[in-house]
Amino acid sequence: MSQQCEPISKTSRSGISVLLLTLALLLPCRLAIAETKEQLLAAERLLQIAKVGDRFEIQAQQQAMQIIYNYSVIIHRNTDYRLPVLVERRIAECYQNTYQWKYFAEGIAHIVASNFSSEELDLLIDFHNNLGLPPNKIQLFRDTIDKAGAIHQQSIDYIFANSAGCVDRGAELIIQHLQSNSVL
Repeated sequence: MSQQCEPISKTSRSGISVLLLTLALLLPCRLAIAETKEQLLAAERLLQIAKVGDRFEIQAQQQAMQIIYNYSVIIHRNTDYRLPVLVERRIAECYQNTYQWKYFAEGIAHIVASNFSSEELDLLIDFHNNLGLPPNKIQLFRDTIDKAGAIHQQSIDYIFANSAGCVDRGAELIIQHLQSNSVL
């Protein structure tokens, strides 16, 4: 029961060539997507290991407290009036609700993944896991660390572009309070 293969016609050859060409063109795209997914997972792992989310939320709280303090000082100096704790809490709530790590984690991970190669991400993960640096990777580590400033700026831009912000809301709460208490 052997089947004989018929010779491939020119039309069939042309169709197969197009199919093979299409597959050849799509293969690098699929590899790039897989690499990007791997890099994104590595970036997410790096952010988790480095506890960036925890530090982000702590810094957001500290900045909110500093901003509220500055508001209070400015108002006290200009009006000899102290903001009540209730107004300060409402402003703090805006910052707590707006600047939660969960709202920015995915975007920051994409920024990290797009700025670091797989090798650089692995190196940083190993470093944060206290696995040290092989001597032949020290220059790569230095070059990787040099990218921190650009990543920091991109992250700030991302957070600014993807948050409602609380400056306007805080000013609105303060002005409403001052007007309702005939301070302004």
